[in-house]
Formats: sequence, structure tokens, C-alpha cells
Amino acid sequence: DLHVRSRRQRQMCIRDRGVCWSSSSLEPTINDNRTNDSEEDEEFISKMENLSSNTTYYVRAYATNSVGTAYGDTNLFKTNAGLPNITTAMVRLITQNAAKCGGTITTQNNLVITARGICWGTEPLPDLLGNKTFDGAGQGEYVSNITGLVANTSYYVRAYATNTDGVTAYGTDSIFKTIADLPTLTTNIVSSIAQTTAVSGGNVTSNGGVSIVAR
Repeated sequence: DLHVRSRRQRQMCIRDRGVCWSSSSLEPTINDNRTNDSEEDEEFISKMENLSSNTTYYVRAYATNSVGTAYGDTNLFKTNAGLPNITTAMVRLITQNAAKCGGTITTQNNLVITARGICWGTEPLPDLLGNKTFDGAGQGEYVSNITGLVANTSYYVRAYATNTDGVTAYGTDSIFKTIADLPTLTTNIVSSIAQTTAVSGGNVTSNGGVSIVAR
């Protein structure tokens, strides 16, 4: 009973408690950002909000009674980098086996982009597990070259950007179709040669992606 009364007396003396934090001061105080948490238990949990991404913060607990304010040890943590805003550029200069695309990245706060480029494939929502380019780092506009495509084939493409936490954001899908190629074929050896006739022919090895209309 004495222990319980003593504990309750200590709790009644506390006016405010919580955590205070700062991105610049190694010893944040209640004059910086702070929470004011429940006084029901000796142990408490604080939620810090409105933090900046990719930023180091210093935090320590505080408790205030009629005498003044005491602080706990300082801890530090770093917020996640967050996701960039990214858009997929229009696909252009489409040929039988190549095209150009790219994207535009805009970021907020201290967000750092470590990799950017485009992903493409024959199915919607292509990602980094499939075909991709690497077009440097940083925000802004960039151009990507897509190669190794098949003629007369529909492809999906979208821009991507990866931040310092290794998290990747994607732009919206864009779809395009490569141009059909010329057919490829071989000529047969001439045979059955007479005064006014002969026999030859050929072998079409590829239609170029579209139907052969004459041969």
C-alpha cells in the first residue's frame, strides 16, 4: 500500500511529459517541437508528426513538475526518404526495334534520387525485374533509349525513380507499337531452263511482323 501511494504521489506531481525533438540541436528542449502525453502511467508513448523526409532528428524525453523540467538521454533517428513525383514522357522516334522515352522527376524536402530510367515489356505495369534502362541519378527531366524490340509489337513503358532507401516509384503506363519491318527472304536456284522459260522462286523467312500481300 505504501508503494502504491508513493507511485500515485509521484504521478500527481508531473504537470507535463512527452518528447521534444529538433533537427539542429543535439539537446532539444520543450522550446522546440514537443508532445504532451498522458499522465496515467509512468511509461508513455509519444508520436512525432510533421517531420521532413530524409532528415536526421535528435529526440529526448522530458517531464515537468513544480520544480522544473528534466530531460532523458538524447537519441537520434533519420526519417525515410519518401517517394518522388514522376511522370512518363511520350514515346517517340519509334522504329522496328527501338524507341525513345524518358521521364520527369520532381521531389520535395531533402529527397535524393539514386537511380532513374524506364521499364518496358509486353505486359502492363513493367517493373525493375524486367527490361529497364539506367539513366543516372537526381531529379529533373531525362531521356531513355529503348533497344532490342521486335517489329510490329505492342509494348508498355513507364518511368521509374529509386530513392536512397531503395524504394522505387513509377510513372503511369504508356503503350506504343513498333513499326513493321520489311520481309526477309532467299531466292531459289534457277532450274528447268529452256529457250523461253525457267523456274525459280523463293523462301520467305520473316514477314516483318505483318502479313505478306504479294510474292
